[in-house]
Amino acid sequence: MCLYTGRAPAADVLKALNACPRPLAALCSCLDADTHPSAAYTHRVLAPVLSIARADDALDDDDAECLDRLHDAHGSLLASGTQPADVWIHRRFTLKRGGTPIWLRNSSNMLACATGAHVWPAGLALARLILAHPQRFSGPDARVLELGAGAGLAALCCALKIDPPPASLVISDGSIEAVANLSHNFELNGVHHSVVVDGSSDVECRVQVMHLPWDRVTLELAGAMAPTIVLAADVCYDPADAPSLACALALLLSHNRAACASAIVLVTKRNADTVSCFQHAWRDAGLSWRDETDTILSAGGFQHLPPATHDQGEVVAFTLSGGHIYSRDVT
Repeated sequence: MCLYTGRAPAADVLKALNACPRPLAALCSCLDADTHPSAAYTHRVLAPVLSIARADDALDDDDAECLDRLHDAHGSLLASGTQPADVWIHRRFTLKRGGTPIWLRNSSNMLACATGAHVWPAGLALARLILAHPQRFSGPDARVLELGAGAGLAALCCALKIDPPPASLVISDGSIEAVANLSHNFELNGVHHSVVVDGSSDVECRVQVMHLPWDRVTLELAGAMAPTIVLAADVCYDPADAPSLACALALLLSHNRAACASAIVLVTKRNADTVSCFQHAWRDAGLSWRDETDTILSAGGFQHLPPATHDQGEVVAFTLSGGHIYSRDVT
């Protein structure tokens, strides 16, 4: 019941049911719960169970009664035709080197939460980078900021799988709904954090989940956060966002030249012209960049990947430094 009401992958629920002495009765108990998942998720669990049960001629009276109830519930779902646009699902990411897996709640709708509740290819690549090179993000002087963190896989790798952890970890997104989902995912994995929605920086908490549209980044805020490394993955898909992102990066990096602040930006090359647009914006903001795809991206990291992380194009990686914009009034 915990797996079902928690919207764990349907395969995990079915595996748990197979281990039950009375799986049909157990599934009926799940459906009787006060809170249960969406119609689409329930269909994914019910359909294979009913398919197997139909072939079982050895059902006793109790199981036959449960089977009738399950058929009625499934029939009601099909009759309603309910197919919600956003189906919340939980996915497990297991590391090759072992340890506690990372759980993420994300949406089956790629546009949910302004695209912020989905695991995108470059975000997965960023998580792999953190696992492969933890020393780049570790230690008492490391202050990590992620822009457009989405569902939070990379940030959770940074929070949970780096020892010693960074002194500060700020995970941000421009969507309020995505920030709420980020906070949910940090709670799901037992990471203590604060939620910041007013643009201030909570210096008392090492891990912060922040609502931060790029056009609200100021020099004062950049100085308060003082990131030594800024991360961004799969945020370069809309050319209209290029100037705003470039300005935010320039402000975040230019305040702290002595600390050699830098940014790592991972891009899925869906359109070469779009990538070029962002590169021109970086240059206009006084940022220098270099392609480091071959040196900082490596395969591996995860033992098992859910099907939602399908390939959508080549992922490339850039490191950025510099920046000469000290105010949004200066261009």
